[in-house]
This record gives sequence, structure tokens and C-alpha cells, in this order.
Amino acid sequence: MWNDGYSLILFSRSLPELEKVKDEFQPKAQQHVHIFAVDITNDNAVDLVFKKINQQKIEPKVLINNAGYFAVGSTELSTNDLRRLIDTNLIGAHNMIRHVLPAMKNQKSGYIINIGSIAGNNAISGVGGYSASKYALRGLNDSLFKELSPYGIKVTCISPSVTETTMVEDLPGFKDGEKIQTLDIAKTVVYLLSLGQSAMIKDIEIYNTKMVSYAVKEQSLPVDHD
Repeated sequence: MWNDGYSLILFSRSLPELEKVKDEFQPKAQQHVHIFAVDITNDNAVDLVFKKINQQKIEPKVLINNAGYFAVGSTELSTNDLRRLIDTNLIGAHNMIRHVLPAMKNQKSGYIINIGSIAGNNAISGVGGYSASKYALRGLNDSLFKELSPYGIKVTCISPSVTETTMVEDLPGFKDGEKIQTLDIAKTVVYLLSLGQSAMIKDIEIYNTKMVSYAVKEQSLPVDHD
């Protein structure tokens, strides 16, 4: 997106990480990088940040909700762990959406891209809490897909399988390069933004090659060669 001329507003709980990322960009004409250290699950903190954004007359045109939290477990999850999953994967996304919508509705255009998960489309054994949080995000996405269309606002959920992020860096069974690369997710975002105004995509699933191969192997039927 940066290469396509967009200015950026970056959110993270870590100011040092934000500053590090900002230093990597080389602004072109009319491009800016705004950084805000904030916990997006905190309603009051997000309210204060967007007051600053509005005071600077910044009108977001694209929102990418990619904050996420992963934890293994279903019924064995503690209430606090389940709450953290819901807070990060659903409430945080909802906080961001409700703050960018006034500007998008005023512009009669905009794009909201939610980063979901394959686990939010097809539940995975052993990660019931995570799947539940991503199912909830998918439900919000699908509702807004219909609600916001009359305003010229598009909504898409990108649902990837295991991706090369710090969230699953300790996940066993994967060698270097076997997870979906974050660049592939970024390319998917660029593709969505390249579509004409009349084209709308509700959901894109991106599968991990190794996971698909494993599933096919497990589900294959014995062949009788007699």
C-alpha cells in the first residue's frame, strides 16, 4: 500500500516497535506515517487516539484489522484467556471499525479488511476458544458486508491458515518457508484494493500447502489393488 501512494496510520501497544517500523519507510510526496501506541481493546484509549486523528483532519480510506491473539485450548481455557481472545480478535476490530465509519460514510467510500482465520470458517479441534473468536469476527464481517454496501464501503475477511507471524512462531512441525508468508497476505490486500467499485468480495480463504497436504493424506481412503 505504501508503494501505491497511501499514507499510513499504524497502531500497536509497543511504541518502540512502531518507531522501528516508521524508520523503515521513505516518504514520497504527500505521504505520511502516523504512529499511535494504544491497546485497541481499550475503548477509552481508542477514543482518545481518534480524537487526535480527527483533529488532524485525517480521514481513513482503508482499515486493515490485523491485530490478533492465539491460544491453544477449548473448555480447558481459563475465562481470562477466553476473554483475551475475544477482546483482541473481536472487540479490538469492532473498536477500530466504529471509529473509521463516520469518515467513510461521509466520503461514500472506503474499505474495511478484517484478517480472520481458516479456524474461523472451519473449527479446528483443540483451539475452540480461538476458533470461536474468529467465527465471531467473521459474523461481524458478513453483517457489515451487507450493511455498508449502500454507503459505497466494501468489507472483506481474509482468512489464512498457518502464517509466518510471531503469534505462531513456536508452532511445531514447520520448517522455514512452510508457513504462509505475510507478503502473500499483503499482496491479497493490494489485489482487493485494485478491484473496481462494483466488485465486492466477502471472504477470501488462503490455505497453507503443508496443512492441505496433511489433511488430504489423513482423509485418503485405502485402495484395494486386488
